[in-house]
Amino acid sequence: MLILNSCWEKKYDYVYDIWLENATNDTITVLIGMEKLNIDSSPYRTLTFNPYDTLNGNKSALGGLKVNEEINVVQYRFQKGWENIDTVLVYRNDTLKCIWTAPASSKPDSVHDFFNYNSWKTWMIDKRNGVMMFTVYPDDLKLNN
Repeated sequence: MLILNSCWEKKYDYVYDIWLENATNDTITVLIGMEKLNIDSSPYRTLTFNPYDTLNGNKSALGGLKVNEEINVVQYRFQKGWENIDTVLVYRNDTLKCIWTAPASSKPDSVHDFFNYNSWKTWMIDKRNGVMMFTVYPDDLKLNN
């Protein structure tokens, strides 16, 4: 019986925790997963950040992601699990300040965007556990003044 159970267990090389960071001196609210800019739709997640706060996977309810070594964790997250997320809205003081829209892709590093694979940072905490983090910067709050 033990042999049969162990054969079905999926092995992963790494587990990444998904973090979101507010690098501004403002309290912001981030709505993830609005349906095609429909403000009346329910977001996948609504997160409020204090200034200079970081929400780990437990606080953000974005959880974690198990991957094998050959997988690009950021691309995989958007292809498996976030493939239906098409809009992210950022508010400061109830004022819409930034809109990012899908599709997710690899854009130049100079383009800071939730859907830009290159805007996410990844690193390992130890041999098996890593972090995938997106940061909201002060310039993001200037986009839709």
